[in-house]
Amino acid sequence: MGKKVGIIIGVLVLLLAAAGGIYYYMTNTPKNKYLLSEKQSMETWGSYFDERFKNEVALQDEMVNESYRGSVKLSAEVSDSLLSSLGVPASMVESTNLVFNAGHDEKNQQSELSFVPTFAGTEIDKFEWTADKDAQYIAAPLFNDKLMVKNADMKKVYERIAGEPAPEDFDPSMLNLNELMASNMTQEEAEEMQYRYLKVVMDSLEDEQFEKGKETTDVFGKKEELNTVTMTLEDADIKRVLKNVGAELKKDEKIKKMFGSSITSVTTKSYEESIDDLLKDIDDEKFGKIVAKNFLDGKTIVKRDINWSGADGKEDNNMLFTMTEKVDDDVQVVAELKSSDQAVESFRLEGTSKGKDTVKDDYTVTSITEGEEFAINMKNDEKLDGNKRTNNIDFTITDQTGETYNAKYEGTLDSDVKNNKQTSKGTISFDVDGEPIKINIDTTTNVKEKLNVKADGAVDLNTLSDAELQELQDSIETNMEMLFSQFGA
Repeated sequence: MGKKVGIIIGVLVLLLAAAGGIYYYMTNTPKNKYLLSEKQSMETWGSYFDERFKNEVALQDEMVNESYRGSVKLSAEVSDSLLSSLGVPASMVESTNLVFNAGHDEKNQQSELSFVPTFAGTEIDKFEWTADKDAQYIAAPLFNDKLMVKNADMKKVYERIAGEPAPEDFDPSMLNLNELMASNMTQEEAEEMQYRYLKVVMDSLEDEQFEKGKETTDVFGKKEELNTVTMTLEDADIKRVLKNVGAELKKDEKIKKMFGSSITSVTTKSYEESIDDLLKDIDDEKFGKIVAKNFLDGKTIVKRDINWSGADGKEDNNMLFTMTEKVDDDVQVVAELKSSDQAVESFRLEGTSKGKDTVKDDYTVTSITEGEEFAINMKNDEKLDGNKRTNNIDFTITDQTGETYNAKYEGTLDSDVKNNKQTSKGTISFDVDGEPIKINIDTTTNVKEKLNVKADGAVDLNTLSDAELQELQDSIETNMEMLFSQFGA
């Protein structure tokens, strides 16, 4: 018995040693080292955002599979002197607001989009688009009755209203609110998708396209000697990667559900046909050469250099992207994109986020186009107390002449995961000719709130006679003129 146990232990030790050796070999090859460093970077950034915005992420994940309904109310406050100079009564502005509503129930296939304007204290009938599993419904002050289009009749109704045959590849999903508001993906699903497509890219490449090395580079103002791993892609390699990614996209039902309707809203072709067209176009393009170098501290990327030369087949059309990053409890980032002529076109992002429950963000975006510089600085003092997040954000915009413009956002966001509710109150403040203006933004989102789309009294557009349909179109034009005249008054 003792001898058998000894043999078993010996075999296990050999297997573990072999497994360890294989693991070391895999992670130590340049290609796998590059893959693991990118995976590590994704996980690090993901962990930072998940921890900092854990309540918001939790509610967002709930909204993927649960019904929800949210509203945004916009109103304004303007100084009396500015209103007086414009000849606008203060009471008119104080009693004017706009409310946007949106809701979706994936399981029961119900959706809502609406906005309700209140002008000078008078609430105008809301503009509303709703949908259930069978039809689309539209209500507006432009017509008296709620209008309905059955999903099965969309092509017929389109042809009657347009007065011409529908395109051969007409896709009803581009007019289906349930399709347009189809659920997004959870944070976990997003990470899984990132890893999957990263693997598609890496599987498209050969070991010989990766090389390890060591180099001294600047990291936030300090010279450091770091291990490097470099990926080199020639034109044919880039085309192969893009084709493989496109093939994966074509069969990706989650991506299709998210973006299929958006694609068909701008083209008559289906999602699959649109991907096929992109794949065909790849062969006609000249992508040049990409050399991407990661500087590593262990398995962690601290800096990236990506040089894209001969883009679009033009030897002088080179782009250089560099990014230095440090992500743990705090964040420090410097990212820059430069063209061959840096004075003509470049983009730079630099900033930090420091602290945990009390966070200070300070980021500056600088853009140079045709030699003219434009910069935006954002400073944020953020405090998290339980469910409540308080933000005080200062924006400073500097244009090409050196003139500055300032705006401030002050607001609170309460993400109550336990009660499936999120509310916020915020104010954007800025000056116009020295006079203060405030835009108030109040939001409410309720998760697991059931929608109740009603078809009561809806007029089926497909059942109207040609004369009735023309009468409806004429009345819409008349009511639109009346509505605009009321706003003008």
